[in-house]
Amino acid sequence: MLCGCCDSGQEVEELKEVSTLPILVPELREGTESRKAAPSHGTFSVAIPMKGHISFGVKLDVTDTAVGPMIIDIQSGAVTSFNDRNPSQAIQIWDTIAELEDAKGMVAVYEKMNGPLPETVRMTLRRPRQLNAMLSKKDGPLGVLLDYKPSSVGSLISSVKESGLVAKWNKEHPEDALSTGDRILKINGKMPTGDAIIQEIKNAGDLNLTVLKFAQ
Repeated sequence: MLCGCCDSGQEVEELKEVSTLPILVPELREGTESRKAAPSHGTFSVAIPMKGHISFGVKLDVTDTAVGPMIIDIQSGAVTSFNDRNPSQAIQIWDTIAELEDAKGMVAVYEKMNGPLPETVRMTLRRPRQLNAMLSKKDGPLGVLLDYKPSSVGSLISSVKESGLVAKWNKEHPEDALSTGDRILKINGKMPTGDAIIQEIKNAGDLNLTVLKFAQ
């Protein structure tokens, strides 16, 4: 404790000696990046370290050639390691890979993923918004054309007709209108594949559709 005096000999307020400590900045673990969190839906980019991995460790659906491969499962690999170290930017199932380094589009991205890669791979993803559409089949046919493959997860909407259940839904719910490029993921809580998609729609009474809408 210090006691300070002025020139006139009058004692001034007592001062306390304070010790200073260095400010320690925590180091980021290898592969961890200080970036803003991924959006709930929309486009974002990540940098994935490939060191120590021979693959991304993801399973892809390649139905939508206009957008890019969609991640339908995440297994052991570079993506899992990235997610563990970057939880706020974690890649999720249903994310679509729009760009991989300089590759864009289904074919180019798929070829790039299976070719030689740099130590750190830049990836741009599109995360869909999920919505539920409740449709009553007593109001008519669905009124859409669907695009799917035998192993597709859900079905892409390739065209919306001017009349039908979807057209009616769109008029009543413009903020959640279904459009070309959206993917019907579930039908009444079920996730059918291939021809089972059409059969499920035919056999169902009212339809509760879980739909993935990708940002344009």
